Amino acid sequence: AERLAAQVNDAVTLLSEYNTRLANEMEDRRRVAQMLRDFTQAQRDLLTQAENTLEEYMEKLQKVKQVRQEVRSHMRNLPDITQSTTGGLAPLPSAGDLFRLG
Repeated sequence: AERLAAQVNDAVTLLSEYNTRLANEMEDRRRVAQMLRDFTQAQRDLLTQAENTLEEYMEKLQKVKQVRQEVRSHMRNLPDITQSTTGGLAPLPSAGDLFRLG
């Protein structure tokens, strides 16, 4: 009977240690699961922020393209002033002609 009682006590001790390790592992898993949820939420938040920034930059890019197109159109519609710059006058003398001694 004493031998059986000793075996039962050993089994109780073994089960108690196992339950303690199991409880610790479950707590660790709960913490890891919470960390994963927090990380996932943080990544979702960063993704949303990046998508918003991308959308904002795409809108700005569209505005830049529109302004560029308007500027090019405006430049094409400007009159050609190269012919009227002299206004029929003789060209100006060169720097060498201005400072020639004699």
